[in-house]
Amino acid sequence: MPASGRLLRSQQVQVVPRRAFTGQRSNAPAQPQAPEALPDLQAELLRTQAELNEREMTFNAQRLQLEAALTRRGKDMDAALETAHAAAATVHAQAAAALEAAQAAAAAALSAAGVQAADLLELTAADAYTDGQALAQRLVLAAEDQAAAIRQSAQAAGFITGREEGRTVGEASTQLVLLQAQRLIVEAEGWRASLLAASEGKLVDLLGIVAEQLFGKGFTLADEALQQMVRTAVQQAQHLSNLRVALHPADYERLLPLWPTPSVALIADAEVQAGGCVVHGDEGDVDFQVRRRLDRVQSALRETLDATEHDTD
Repeated sequence: MPASGRLLRSQQVQVVPRRAFTGQRSNAPAQPQAPEALPDLQAELLRTQAELNEREMTFNAQRLQLEAALTRRGKDMDAALETAHAAAATVHAQAAAALEAAQAAAAAALSAAGVQAADLLELTAADAYTDGQALAQRLVLAAEDQAAAIRQSAQAAGFITGREEGRTVGEASTQLVLLQAQRLIVEAEGWRASLLAASEGKLVDLLGIVAEQLFGKGFTLADEALQQMVRTAVQQAQHLSNLRVALHPADYERLLPLWPTPSVALIADAEVQAGGCVVHGDEGDVDFQVRRRLDRVQSALRETLDATEHDTD
C-alpha cells in the first residue's frame, strides 16, 4: 500500500450497483444444461453401433463365402472345360481313325473286286480254252468215225476193188473230215479270243462300277494329302493363266489357312467332290475330281485293250 494510504487506479475495485429485477430477460448468454435424455441417446447409439458391427461381420462372412464359392465354381468350370477338350480330342482321333479304316476298307474292297474280276476273267479264259480243246477232240473223233463209216459203206457197195483203192478212198474221206475239223478248231479259237476280249471289257466296266460305288461321292483326305493333291493339280495347269482352284466347302475351310500360294486363289464350290478339285484358268480348266480321274483310268484301260486286239489281229 502506498504511503499516501490511497489505492492506485489499477488497484481500485469498481462496485456496480445491483439492478433490481424488472421481469425482463437479461442479454447475457444462458449456461447450457445437460438434457435429461442423454443417457438414453448414448445407449441407443451404442446399440446401433453394435448392430452395424454385427451386420458388417455378417456381410464380410457372406462375402468370403461367395468368393470361395466363385473360386470353386471357376475351378469346376476349368476342369469341365479341360474334360470337354480332352473328350473332343478323343472324338476327333476316333473319327480320324474310323475314316482311315473306312478308306482302307474301301481300298481293300476295290482291290478284292479287282482280284475277283481277274480270277473270273482267268476262269472264263480257262473254261473257253478247255471247251475249245474238248470241241476239237470231239470233232476229230467224229471225223474218224465218219471216215470209218465211209470206208464201210464203200466196201459194202463194191466201190473198192482192191486194198489200195480202198485205202485211197478212205484216206481222202478222212482228209476231208480232218480239214473240216481244223476249220472248226480255228473258229473255236476265234470264239475263245472274242470271249476273252468281251470278258476284259466287262472287267473294266466292273472296276468302274465298284470305284463309282466306293468313291462316287468323293472322300475325305488328310490335310497334307489334300494340300499335295491341289499342288499336283496346279502343276498340271501351269500352262493356264490366272489360276483359281475350286474345292468342296469342307476342303476349302481346311486348306485355306494352310495354303502357301497367295497367287493361286482358292474358292468354295459345292458342286466339286470332296477329295478333288477343279483348276480354272483363263485358257481352260483342269478337272481333278475323283469321277474324272476314274473316267481317265477306264479310258486308258479300254485303249490298251483295243491296242492289244489290233496287235492280235
